[in-house]
Amino acid sequence: MSSLLSSSLSTRILPVGLLCFSFLAGCASTGEPEGYEELRLALWEQRFRDSVQIADALREESPGGDSFRELYDVAYLGYFLEQGRIATFADRDEEALDWFKMASEVDPESEHVIAWTEKTRNKLALYWLSYGGSCFTVQDYAGASDAYSRCLDYDSNNEDAKEGLREVIRVMDYRTELGEGYYSHGVRSLAEYQLRVARHEFMATSKYLPEMQRAKSRGADTDVLIAQQRVQVAEDFESGELYTAAHREFLAALVLDSSNKLAQEGRDRLAKEAKALQLLRKARFSIYRGRFDAALEMLDEGQKLTTAQLEIFEETRAGILEARLEREYQVALNLELDGRYTEAIKLYDKLIQDNDYFKDSMARRTTLSGYVEMAAGYYKQAAEEKDPLLKLEHLRSIEGFWPDYRDVGELIERLERKNN
Repeated sequence: MSSLLSSSLSTRILPVGLLCFSFLAGCASTGEPEGYEELRLALWEQRFRDSVQIADALREESPGGDSFRELYDVAYLGYFLEQGRIATFADRDEEALDWFKMASEVDPESEHVIAWTEKTRNKLALYWLSYGGSCFTVQDYAGASDAYSRCLDYDSNNEDAKEGLREVIRVMDYRTELGEGYYSHGVRSLAEYQLRVARHEFMATSKYLPEMQRAKSRGADTDVLIAQQRVQVAEDFESGELYTAAHREFLAALVLDSSNKLAQEGRDRLAKEAKALQLLRKARFSIYRGRFDAALEMLDEGQKLTTAQLEIFEETRAGILEARLEREYQVALNLELDGRYTEAIKLYDKLIQDNDYFKDSMARRTTLSGYVEMAAGYYKQAAEEKDPLLKLEHLRSIEGFWPDYRDVGELIERLERKNN
């Protein structure tokens, strides 16, 4: 027994005196049922879960006398206190209070029970006080009011919680007054058909008075009216062939009033038109860059989507032929200016085949064909001529209109050196 008494008592859950009484009383008794000694040892070693199991078993076997009832109460008092401490250390403080309450029912005057109950209530009071401050900071005034009230449930004298509640009441009164002012202004603005102003006022009302259903209803009615306005704007844009802008307005109307049938139909209709317009713009850019085949593919795709822009698509498609001819004409003209008459003639022939009278293609082709024939004739005469001066004259005739023809330049240079 002396070895048990010498163990550390600083962390005892139950008062040492109570444990010593229970243990020593058992040592002095005789003729007790088997198991009493085991129960006393479990209590002394603070194995409270084991002790209540042993106590329950003994109670079923034999109720015993006053000493057993004392041991029985000590076992449950220790068990309830132990479970309460475990719960509060794990921050399950509401549960801990339930355990301490059961412990107080066993021994209402236990200093340990009173102390742990007070500690846990103070801990909960501090938690709800802090939580109330956090709610107040984020303007959750209902949450703050509830938190401060919960704090006072655990610590009715907490002055910080009382002041917090008073501040919440002051702010909520101010917000109520402010919200009602916004609502009144919103009603007046709605009556004057200042819809955007009214919508702002009703939204502000809902911010300060979130439970005010009338403000929400008025705000919804205002959204319906604004949606109708935006549908009208969208239809005007559509009439002006501003399909992308019209599509955006229909979408905006549906954000305000998702049940608006005209907006739903316009959104679906204009989604295709807006896509077709986008393809049309890309096709025109491809035409500008000379990518005619890609432009035709985009026009084919876009034309399947549109019903309102068919004429524009056809005009753009016709413009591709014009652009293609112009591009070929410019290439042919560059070849002509570069003295590459034969290649230029081939391109002019293609242009004439596609369009007989495209600009002056026919005239230029005729002129260049004449140059080719003349150059061939003069060159043949020069080759057959024996007189160097006459040969030089034929070659210079070619040089006058086609300096790069075959080897005319070299022949002229050679003859000039020879004559000098």
